[in-house]
Amino acid sequence: MKLRWMGPSLFLALSCCFSVSVAMAGTPPVPIEGKLWVSGYEYQSGWYAYAYYLHGTSDQVTAWPGQIEHADVSPLGDALVYQVTAGQPWTTTGDIWITALDGSTNTDVSQAAGLSGINCFPSWSPDASQIAFRHVDPVVGQQPCDTGFQVWVMNVGVGMEPNPRRVSPVGAASTKLGGWSADGHSLVCAVNGVAGAVIMGLDGSTLQSLPNVRGEGADISPDALRIAGTWAKDDTVSGEAGVWRELVVADLDGSNPQTLVSQFIKQSDAQAMVTRIGLDPSVTDWVADIEWRVGPLFPQWSPDGDRIAFLAALPFDPNGPDYREQVQVWVYTLSSGDLTKITNDTLKRDIWLSWSGENTSAAHPSVTVDNTTVTFSQVAAPGLTTIIQEGPAATVLADQVAVPPFFWIYTTAQVSSPASVSMTYDDAAVPAAAEAHLALAHYDPESRMWFTQPSAVDPVHNVVTGQVVSLGGLGLMWPLPSSQFSDVTSSATDPYWALWEIEAAYAAGIVQGYSDGTYKPTDPVTRDQMAVYISRALAGGDASVPAFTGTPSFSDVDASNWALKYVQYAVSKGVVKGYSDGTYKPTEQVDRGQMSVFIARAIATPTAGVDLVNYTPPTTATFPDVPTTFWAYKYVEYIAQPAIAVTQGYPDGGYHPEYVCTRDQMAVYVARAFKLLL
Repeated sequence: MKLRWMGPSLFLALSCCFSVSVAMAGTPPVPIEGKLWVSGYEYQSGWYAYAYYLHGTSDQVTAWPGQIEHADVSPLGDALVYQVTAGQPWTTTGDIWITALDGSTNTDVSQAAGLSGINCFPSWSPDASQIAFRHVDPVVGQQPCDTGFQVWVMNVGVGMEPNPRRVSPVGAASTKLGGWSADGHSLVCAVNGVAGAVIMGLDGSTLQSLPNVRGEGADISPDALRIAGTWAKDDTVSGEAGVWRELVVADLDGSNPQTLVSQFIKQSDAQAMVTRIGLDPSVTDWVADIEWRVGPLFPQWSPDGDRIAFLAALPFDPNGPDYREQVQVWVYTLSSGDLTKITNDTLKRDIWLSWSGENTSAAHPSVTVDNTTVTFSQVAAPGLTTIIQEGPAATVLADQVAVPPFFWIYTTAQVSSPASVSMTYDDAAVPAAAEAHLALAHYDPESRMWFTQPSAVDPVHNVVTGQVVSLGGLGLMWPLPSSQFSDVTSSATDPYWALWEIEAAYAAGIVQGYSDGTYKPTDPVTRDQMAVYISRALAGGDASVPAFTGTPSFSDVDASNWALKYVQYAVSKGVVKGYSDGTYKPTEQVDRGQMSVFIARAIATPTAGVDLVNYTPPTTATFPDVPTTFWAYKYVEYIAQPAIAVTQGYPDGGYHPEYVCTRDQMAVYVARAFKLLL
């Protein structure tokens, strides 16, 4: 496991409220500030690699050639370096790949440089011109660790020859890689048989040995004056034998060591763990392994030099197969002595974290994960830490379809007002018919359920925005209602385009279908049927439309007409007026121009006679086929207003007022106009 900080700042605080920042699709790639890359292995799903972008664009790598491990994001924010292994345990090959975060390039740089054998644990130099890594040429009949890994460096800068070269001095024992010095001229390493960390120059020279800090995962401070590492030592406390695991800071020459964090692992507890999970002591001394490999691990300085982040492996997980199942991320603040845990105890095993760039700052106060942006609108003082990881959707609401991935945000920020969150989605993951019904989902830890929030969908940029009162689990879902009609399909892969609106209108008592169980969604709507839809919507259902006993308003809709009470109710609400010859023409088909008039009057005139007198249409037409001179211009523009949003027109940009209105379209118009929700 390794935690790595890069870039100008990871910690800044929140005074605390949130606002919206939408990461639009199609943004050109730029250096990405504040990324967290997570890679490793877990028992259930095998190898995994997730990129979480904490600020800026979020181009996601999609092509992976094999098993991903130990990934590191470039300080420039444009590429990723990682290892691809041939199997576990490693046998003959392991390659190092570099891929652009926008997926435009993907190169096996170790093979391109002619470097065979096993190459692993790559790490970018501070200027992104080189990578350091571990290399070994396997020997037949021996495991790689028996042969001995050495630290190598290779050029990867534009226009540079790869020139792979060994950094470990000739004759040095197996060497592990820690981190780069701030100037990029040396590396911190751990050499088998050498106590403490060893600083090596890129020319193969050994600059110094630091006896008070452990070399594997050690990190030099940004001012190049101190080094942080971990250390373990045998001890006895209150008669109990065991091991102290410590987080230590010392001067760069190893002097003035200061212990920041200590954890004592009792030998008896480690033995009980070994016994409980049935580990074979003949293969490995598991007691010693547990004692020496838990507690603080892999410290990394924050760029401001005041904080040290580190991983902590927990030895006693009652539900996991071994102690590596539980990993935490902690932060120690040097100026205050505060120690803060910023994750729960269930991060995946064998975690490799790579940080790059700013997390939040006054200039860029946002946290973004895979096109998902949460903006911290007020940044005050240092103190904010955020970790984002991908996780399962847990228990989803009934009649909801989940759209992975789901994200979990762990933060020290205190949310005192609703957080506005924007998430993007892939078209391939959502049926076109369901797109408009996507909603932000939030996980409630008490009920252990996901619940959808009122959300706005931007189908052009594939963005869904909604508000939550707290962070935690976030994702996207869409509802899938059961269909009341045999000719309106309800399918998770191919639902009928107007399913939701037809079902909402049915639930509201506006539509009833036919006696054969069909809805006949593509049949044209006639003027008498239009009056039925509108009257039921205005009255609140069919049962609420009053009977009519007076004198009919139209000569062709008399007491024998099945739609009389609906037509007369629409007349009383100022929705219909008929023709100059005193007729209503009930069996005429309704086109989209006429439909706009019915709908606009219905929602703008709660009482008869007002007729949209308070609405002034725009002077520039929204649709090219409905100019300002069109007879129904005012009504079309009224229902197209963003606040009304009954119609958005067709993909060709037109409204097509001449098209006949069908029964499925009518259900959609009524559902949108009267805000009918399932």
